[in-house]
Amino acid sequence: MEVGQKEITVLYTASDVSGIYYVIGEAYYEGSFVTAKTSTIYVKIPELVEFPRYGIESGASWKFVGQTVFHSNNNYVQPTTKEHLTKLIPYIVGEYAKDNGGDSNFIVRMTDASLPWGGMFWIGYTSSEDLIIYDRVDGYGNPYTITYWANIHHRIYATPHKTHRDGRNIDISCYSDDGSGGIYSSKCLKIEQIDRAISNYNAKFGDTFSYIYEGDHYHLTCKAASNYYYLGD
Repeated sequence: MEVGQKEITVLYTASDVSGIYYVIGEAYYEGSFVTAKTSTIYVKIPELVEFPRYGIESGASWKFVGQTVFHSNNNYVQPTTKEHLTKLIPYIVGEYAKDNGGDSNFIVRMTDASLPWGGMFWIGYTSSEDLIIYDRVDGYGNPYTITYWANIHHRIYATPHKTHRDGRNIDISCYSDDGSGGIYSSKCLKIEQIDRAISNYNAKFGDTFSYIYEGDHYHLTCKAASNYYYLGD
């Protein structure tokens, strides 16, 4: 700094964890503290919207579940994702019905999208020490604190998601919902059915969705939405 300088510029690289961050600058003169200033930075994916937990589109129904005590608002997406996902659901149910005697009573069960402000969905926890995360943000823009107690959560807390950060990724269960948020294990959505549904949808609306099979669910990516993290995929 120069004598008389009153402003400085700080380059801040946003964290993968959404929330409210504080940058504190302290000024000293000849080794003595003079003053300090705190700037507040809000780190978020812009304009994420809530995907309805329950709904019906063209006769096809869905349930959005998977919320936990720590992540009660797990159903946020980009507006483009919301638009296309809503229209994709009848395609999924229709392809299931084709292979099951016309049975369209398949409730598409979604388990995770993104948090209200985006960012790292799971932080991960393997330490033997307690972990406190400040200033996560709920669906109304209010900050809150999460405490992970070492003797309770270290065996059950999930490892970090690579995606689910920017409102364009959704997990869809391989099984129908039972109507109460649980799994209807007798109704299974097979790979060829989700593949036909997405292929037919993309043929009509452009290269909109891709998916990955992950054992008990399909991880969908809305390619038409903005990709804030992984420009190469």
